[in-house]
Amino acid sequence: MSGNMKEINEKIRDVVLRVMKIESPEIIMKNQSERIRTFISHGSYSIFSVGKASIPMVKGLDRSVIKNSNLSICLTPSPENVDGFMVFKGNHPFPENDTFNSSEAIFNLIGKDNSEKLIFLLSGGSSSLFEKVVSWVSIDRYMEIMHILVTGGYPIEQINSIRCMLSDVKCGKMLNHSNYGEVLILAISDVPGDDISVIGSNPFYPGKRFDPDKELMAKLGIEKHNITYRECRIESDIILAGKKYAGDMLNSIELPYEKIFLGNILDGDVKICSDRLLDLLRNQYKKTGKPFVFSAYGETTSRVTGDGKGGRNCYLSSLILKKTEKSEEFSFVSFATDGQDGNSGLAGFLVDSTLKERIDNDEIERYIQNSDTGNLAIKLKRDINTGPSGNNVSDVVIGYYGGKLQ
Repeated sequence: MSGNMKEINEKIRDVVLRVMKIESPEIIMKNQSERIRTFISHGSYSIFSVGKASIPMVKGLDRSVIKNSNLSICLTPSPENVDGFMVFKGNHPFPENDTFNSSEAIFNLIGKDNSEKLIFLLSGGSSSLFEKVVSWVSIDRYMEIMHILVTGGYPIEQINSIRCMLSDVKCGKMLNHSNYGEVLILAISDVPGDDISVIGSNPFYPGKRFDPDKELMAKLGIEKHNITYRECRIESDIILAGKKYAGDMLNSIELPYEKIFLGNILDGDVKICSDRLLDLLRNQYKKTGKPFVFSAYGETTSRVTGDGKGGRNCYLSSLILKKTEKSEEFSFVSFATDGQDGNSGLAGFLVDSTLKERIDNDEIERYIQNSDTGNLAIKLKRDINTGPSGNNVSDVVIGYYGGKLQ
């Protein structure tokens, strides 16, 4: 071997844990203090924070900003007391009773709020946390449609377009149910392309992708409804995204190899993505003949085919482990930046070439078919378990590739 796999694995695991801690929503928000003070320098204002990073984001606000807010709301899947805020609980990954009850209460509070401005803090998971279904669809039917979309491997763009159709709050529709003249949106992106209108099916930003697939709509039995938006001055910015996160992680890894940033290549079906990723690694090595470390980001799609514990990150790592040859030297981890990969209870799964001697492809495939790749990670003692990170900037992969063993 050209590399010490134990040392390489330790360095990769270390950089994942270290960057997840350093680039926290709370720290990122502290860097926005001056911008927020400028926005609220004249006029009354309120604060609404929603998403998996909802509470960490408001913890990064200056105390004076919170103190002088007319209305301060947090909507999160993991409630805790935050001074100055009304904290509501929503459900993730599917909206359930908590989501609908909390959203109704928030909808009414915002509708009665006469503040001139809104500071809107947005992060991943918001699509299932904040929801008020349109009157012409029952909640039961809505839940059925969402389950079909999320478990069916549909692209995020299609899922969001249908969410927009069935929601009275998503894709900018909250503008029509509020009185704010100005909105400042600060977002942590968890979507490919970092489109501000797509993140959390953004309730305060008109949906640029409000164009559902006609065949999918026909399959689901729903019709398109056009909407208009009231005028409102909107200032928006993505303050943390997968590109920066994956790039910083690569730059921080302490290994003596060339660093290759692959960009936003985690896209589409996870099986196809694994083939594309391996082709890129093999071709890069073929060009130089030298080992390298790499990172990439994005969000794949996958179908649930069993009743085990797993997620798309553990699934991707399992596919890489299965598809690499025994002669290839590699270390690879795919992980969810929110620390929660599907229902696995894990952040991700670290695999490498030494595991090829411990497990055969037939056994890996059995775990894949049962959607149980999280338990495979635990069995091999290669699970990355961070607990909820309070963050969510898509998925990230980082690894080492050393070519074929001599």
